[in-house]
Amino acid sequence: LDRRGSPWQAQFSKTLLEADYLISVSPPKTHDSVVYTGAVNNVSVGGLLRPPTDLATRLTTRFKKIINSKTMIHQGPAIINENIKRIYQHVPLKLAVLDAFEAMEGNGPINGDMVPAHFAIASSDPLAADWLACQLMGIDINDVGYLSLLNASNEDVFFVGNGWTGHTMNFKMHQNFESIRKWH
Repeated sequence: LDRRGSPWQAQFSKTLLEADYLISVSPPKTHDSVVYTGAVNNVSVGGLLRPPTDLATRLTTRFKKIINSKTMIHQGPAIINENIKRIYQHVPLKLAVLDAFEAMEGNGPINGDMVPAHFAIASSDPLAADWLACQLMGIDINDVGYLSLLNASNEDVFFVGNGWTGHTMNFKMHQNFESIRKWH
């Protein structure tokens, strides 16, 4: 959806959409647009195509033809979360691996600070993996719009390893956290 709520057609990686078994491997991070990024956001936004040159961006602006899907998905807190939800529902993600030996806090996903978190999550339920990462990072799942819209939870999930509840941290959030958490 664009800023007005009108649909547009995103360009997405054919390789990812047609994968027999798609695995996302990423570190969990705080995020400047959606509070948190992990397995779901990694594949949903990572699979969007962008033009290889500035010329394509100029043509997009002049002729109103959508070419840079990575830029177009960013349409404010409510719309970006809805867009990620819609994309994820078409992506065949089967396994999430979140490597948080170090994870990012603060002004992620690019300008944050790497901190030792010392946890790893692997799950055939990517939503449950992202839910657990949020819990371990001290992030309220209701602040992460796309995970809330997709009803991420730990229902019907079992955990292997040490009890995770004693290992939660309170990650420093992005400087714009208060505005981006108001996605609804």
